[in-house]
Amino acid sequence: GLSTHGAAVIASLYLGHPPGPENEGLVTGLGHRPDRVHVVEPGIDRRYQPGGAPEQPPLVLSVGRLMPSKRVDVLIRAFAVALRSVHGLRLEVIGEGPEEDSLRHLVTDLDIAPSVLFRGRVTDEALLDAYRRATLVASASISEGWGMTITEAAACGTPAVVCNIAGHRDAVLDGRSGLLVAGPSDL
Repeated sequence: GLSTHGAAVIASLYLGHPPGPENEGLVTGLGHRPDRVHVVEPGIDRRYQPGGAPEQPPLVLSVGRLMPSKRVDVLIRAFAVALRSVHGLRLEVIGEGPEEDSLRHLVTDLDIAPSVLFRGRVTDEALLDAYRRATLVASASISEGWGMTITEAAACGTPAVVCNIAGHRDAVLDGRSGLLVAGPSDL
């Protein structure tokens, strides 16, 4: 598992993370000079900090609205593959939305229901606890403005495995605070 020191390192890496180079193209595309524009990263509440060690067996956490662009179905399929090689692996899905019923059916169809827990909407305290208990947070989303759940998890010292999209690139230092993967098959 991740040591308390390792969690603190991941949290500190996030806090000093500069915005990705893709922002420069956005700035110049709007006719602004990059040297005159500064990105103010979103703040994180101080309660998001490391606390304890991840649970065993390993826990994968998915946090977000259950809607098509989040591709939680893709994440569930990747989890089903990983479950074949990692004994006891678990997935917690936090969030609600229009895809929930179809995601529950998918879990049943894949015969992985004992390893997957749908928690719905949770309190702020329960979310903080989940970030701290998780081995990693994962996202197969195709669109994110920033990736706040990834950012919150990082502040708690929980690494991420996420698809390589603009919002995730702003929230993950690839190879240091998590992994940016090329596509769903790499999750």
